[in-house]
Amino acid sequence: MLGYLRVLEARDPATPPDRLRALADDDYRPVRVWTARNFHTPADALERLARDEDDHVRWRATYNLNLPEVAIRWQANGDRKRLGAGYNGWLHDMAHHPGAPVTLRAELLAGGACPQWCRQTEDQGANVDRGDNSRSERNLRTKPPRTIDSHREPGRQQEVRGSSQIR
Repeated sequence: MLGYLRVLEARDPATPPDRLRALADDDYRPVRVWTARNFHTPADALERLARDEDDHVRWRATYNLNLPEVAIRWQANGDRKRLGAGYNGWLHDMAHHPGAPVTLRAELLAGGACPQWCRQTEDQGANVDRGDNSRSERNLRTKPPRTIDSHREPGRQQEVRGSSQIR
C-alpha cells in the first residue's frame, strides 16, 4: 500500500522538487517510472533516472522534455555502442528530442539514425533546428504518406482517422 501512495505522489504535479528527487531513488520500480514521467521532476533527478538499471525507467526519463543535454548525449552514445550504427527507433527519437544539441543531432543523422523518408524531410528543411528547441517551430514527427493498397476495390469508402475518404 505504501508503494501505491508513493506512485500517487510521484504522479502529482504539485509534488515539491525535493520530494521528486527522493522518489527518483525509490526501490519500487513504478515509483521511479512515474517520477520520470512527471514534467516537474528536476533535471538532476531525471539524469539519474536516465541511467537507471531498468529499461522502462530509462525510456520514460528519455521521453521527458526536461531531460538535460548531458543525459541525452549519454543515452545516445550508450545506445550507439549497444545497438550499433544504423536506424533504430531509439536513436531516431534521440535525434529528434527537443533538448538534443545540434551537434548530436547531426552526428546521429549522419550515422543513419533515421530512415530514408526522415532524412529526406531533413534535407528539405521540414525539421530545421532554429536554436530555440521549441516544439511549435519544428515538425518532430513526419511520416511518409500512406499508399493505396492494391487489394482494395476502387471506389470503396473506408473510415480513415475519423473522416470518410475514398481509397
